Amino acid sequence: MKFKFKRLKIVEQIIVVLLFAVFIPFVTVGFIIANVSQHSVRRELAYSARMMAQNTGELILVYKKTQGQNQDYIYELLHERFAKEKREIYILDKDKNLIATNAKNPDDIKNIVPELPLIMLKNTPDIFGKIKNQPMAYYKIGDLDYIVVVNTTSRITENTINLARFKIKYGKRVRTLHDLWDNGFVA
Repeated sequence: MKFKFKRLKIVEQIIVVLLFAVFIPFVTVGFIIANVSQHSVRRELAYSARMMAQNTGELILVYKKTQGQNQDYIYELLHERFAKEKREIYILDKDKNLIATNAKNPDDIKNIVPELPLIMLKNTPDIFGKIKNQPMAYYKIGDLDYIVVVNTTSRITENTINLARFKIKYGKRVRTLHDLWDNGFVA
């Protein structure tokens, strides 16, 4: 049995060529750009969470040396320096009890503590947690046995990764429609 191809009209041929030469490469490149962008933002969120945990831990160490044994300095530090911070910062003692936080809902720490690693690096920030777009970081202050935990909230993820993904996808669709309009395929 022979298979016969139907001869396409010139307009149909142009549509097929545009489909393979323009539309499919645009979609493919768009997916690649969106994926690379999402990975970059995810890495940046993880890096900034680690740096915030380390900086907070080092500030606590400096405050501890200047303020003595009084733990009120930790509460003052969080509310002076990090009151408007969008990330949640928790300061825990060596038994993982909450000492201070800037979080609106301090009870959220109950969900975070079980995810902390059993063996923690001292004086080195590290990432933990199961949600890849919401990195959490800890910094164990070796001299004090305090643990600083920085939580990237879902609101931050929404504003960085999800919104960027939407803008890229929306831009790709608008660009495709624009190209089709310029070529006379959309009236």
